[in-house]
Amino acid sequence: MPQTHHFPQHTAFYTNGTLACLPHPILPMISLVNTYQARLRDVDADRLSDLSLLVIPAAIVGARIYYVLFNWESYAGNPGEIIAVWHGGLAIHGGVLGGFLAGYCYISYTKSLKLWPTADVIAPSLILGQAIGRWGNFFNQEAHGGPVSSEFISRFPHFIQQGMLIDGQYYHPTFLYESVWDGFVFLILLWLLRRKSLPGGVVAMSYLILYSLGRDPKYIVAYKVNTKGGYASMNCTNSLLNLSRWS
Repeated sequence: MPQTHHFPQHTAFYTNGTLACLPHPILPMISLVNTYQARLRDVDADRLSDLSLLVIPAAIVGARIYYVLFNWESYAGNPGEIIAVWHGGLAIHGGVLGGFLAGYCYISYTKSLKLWPTADVIAPSLILGQAIGRWGNFFNQEAHGGPVSSEFISRFPHFIQQGMLIDGQYYHPTFLYESVWDGFVFLILLWLLRRKSLPGGVVAMSYLILYSLGRDPKYIVAYKVNTKGGYASMNCTNSLLNLSRWS
């Protein structure tokens, strides 16, 4: 029987549920990408930075609320754990909703930015961060798929095989499937962003649709153990589409 490989605690990635905190060297890189994208759509990069000071905390709060609601049975008897984010438990779907609502309120109040051009600029950076953050699941050996044979896993690089060998059993590297998909979506969104003739909101809505497709239970999430990700993504998309009608 192959020997189980355990990674040491990795300080570069820290994941809670499905939201990954990125390593420090990658954050400036994504910030530079965001600045480049802002120039493509003539969005004020300084105002965008101001917006992030509100959106990022709101996204964390939204991610926590979403996670708690979907796992209420774990918190109903111990409400003190609801605020204990250091114990884990954030969901990207709630993060997107929380960040969008905070951004919507900020833009509506200050009138300093336009909602949909700003959302278009942020969307590629968001999916890029998710593509990179999925590797946190790999280092933490979490959110993997169901069991697979040694013959199946042998198609992947050796370090992937080692990471997906948990307690003597190989598992689907679902983090890799989703990371590759998110990277592909990033390239599509960047291509769309360069098409200035497209109306505002097309890039942002494309992000929601393509990300949801990648999380659909019939595809990537079909392999993932103990997750509601696909359905949650669809609900998140529907919520934002409905909200967009009022903007």
